[in-house]
Amino acid sequence: MAFVDDTEQLFVPFEIRPGIVIPPGLYRFDSIFLRGFSNRGRRVSWLGMINIGNFYDGERESVRLTTNLRLSRYLRSELVWNYNDVRLPQGDFTAKIYGVRVDVSFTPDLRLNTFAQYNDAAELVGLNVRFNWIYKPGADLFVVYNQNWDAPTFSARQTARREVIIKYTYLWQP
Repeated sequence: MAFVDDTEQLFVPFEIRPGIVIPPGLYRFDSIFLRGFSNRGRRVSWLGMINIGNFYDGERESVRLTTNLRLSRYLRSELVWNYNDVRLPQGDFTAKIYGVRVDVSFTPDLRLNTFAQYNDAAELVGLNVRFNWIYKPGADLFVVYNQNWDAPTFSARQTARREVIIKYTYLWQP
């Protein structure tokens, strides 16, 4: 268990949900944070977190549950569920986020990471796929694909944004 004291400054109004606007100001987030977990070295492990406390001018209760699956030395997966119950003077709402991550290590130098997430409050689906090749120490090639969908329901989704990013790094030593 931990006590968390955090501060955030908003310089412009922030619409956290349609019709729920947080005014500019300095906000203090005092909360109690409880975390429990099992041994990540096992084939199946879990992590649970509860956070209860201040949230802008109101309160938030948050729960996060994560299940990790190590299917082989090359393949790992993670299932995530996050629940937030928020009560503000401007209005109350709940938000649930569901996520799945799959990491494949073909070799120590060649990896593929995929993360998909659904946010029911924002009605958004997101996908991130990242390919990483370390072709020599200090030199990497990343190819990243991101896609977001507006999704009032999963079957009625429409593409909102799509991008491909290529990043090359090289450590130059004279």
